[in-house]
Amino acid sequence: MPNSAMLLWSRYAIAFCSAYADLVRWALVGIAHLIYRRSILFFQQQCPPYDSPD
Repeated sequence: MPNSAMLLWSRYAIAFCSAYADLVRWALVGIAHLIYRRSILFFQQQCPPYDSPD
């Protein structure tokens, strides 16, 4: 009886850890994307637009 309960608990723990890892990965991707977009907007505001010579 304790063995099957332990197996069930470990299965839930593994599922929870993998879901948590997915959540952390998506959060990191979202934060990196936001920082990337912000930095692009910041550099566009700082630098004048480049005009190619004719």
